Amino acid sequence: MQKMLLDSIALGEPIQDQDLSLEKWSGQKIKGAVFINCTIEGAEIDGIALDSCSFIKCKLIANQWTNAELKACCFSESSIEANLWTNCQLQQASLVKCQLPKNQFSNSKLFQSTLTDCNMDLVIFEQMQVNDSAMISTSVAGGLLKSTSLDNVAINETDFSQVQFQALKVSRGMFTKCNFSDKDLTSCELTACNFTGSIFNNAQLSKMPLQQCNFSQCQIENADFSQAKLTQSLFISAQITQSNFANADLSLCNFSKTEVKQANFTECQMEKTQWQQCSLFEVNFSDSNLTYADLSNSQSESCIFSRSKMTLANLHNIKQQKNRALNSAKRIVRMTNKIRKLIESPFLKRGLL
Repeated sequence: MQKMLLDSIALGEPIQDQDLSLEKWSGQKIKGAVFINCTIEGAEIDGIALDSCSFIKCKLIANQWTNAELKACCFSESSIEANLWTNCQLQQASLVKCQLPKNQFSNSKLFQSTLTDCNMDLVIFEQMQVNDSAMISTSVAGGLLKSTSLDNVAINETDFSQVQFQALKVSRGMFTKCNFSDKDLTSCELTACNFTGSIFNNAQLSKMPLQQCNFSQCQIENADFSQAKLTQSLFISAQITQSNFANADLSLCNFSKTEVKQANFTECQMEKTQWQQCSLFEVNFSDSNLTYADLSNSQSESCIFSRSKMTLANLHNIKQQKNRALNSAKRIVRMTNKIRKLIESPFLKRGLL
């Protein structure tokens, strides 16, 4: 790299309106540089270390970054297109209103970084680690996430409906108001994730481990959760329509204030589930275990509870119409409760009854 350029950087002078494509970037250690309206195109950049650098309205096109380390760098209103990142580490990066289509990240790490109002269409993440990072209002159409792990990430208002997921692992992910419509997520591992306000229309999640996930306020239509493990998950105030939860483990789940229409909950494990103040229409609970479930203050119409186990379930003040087997279940529950109270009576314990 030219000495004059390095001297300007050392003096804190911004580098403006320059084509830097032919500079020798490999092996350079640059701190605190400010690049404004500069171009770097077609460069092979190996082993560079950038610390606290800013790129404002720059063009970084079709460069190959290898073994690069970028720390606390800021990219604003820049075009970063078709770059190849291999064995790189980006830490505390900030990207705002940037164009990043067709970038490829391989065996790289993205830590403590934020992307806001960016275009990441057709971006490929393969064998990536993304930790403690956030993505807000960013487009990812046509992208691929393959053999990648996300931990403690926050992603807001992002459409994943045209993204491919292959062997994706997500832990403690927060996906607020995102779109997962038409996605097959069965190859993914999602642990303790929060999907509040997201859309799962026509999504495939069967046989997935989804313990302690939050689907509150989600729109779930024609989705497949069959045989999924959803223990202690939340569906509060969600809308569930024509979806399949057959054979799912829903123990300790909370469906309070949820609207459920024409859904299949047959042969489910639903011990201690909460359904307070729900609206249930044509829901099939046949052969399910609803022991200790709480359906109090709900509205139930044309639902099926045939052969369902409802021992000690709370059916207080449930409003029902045309429910099959629910009346019998209510009588059994009342009788069971009376027997339990009798068994627990202090008079019986004293031998007075």
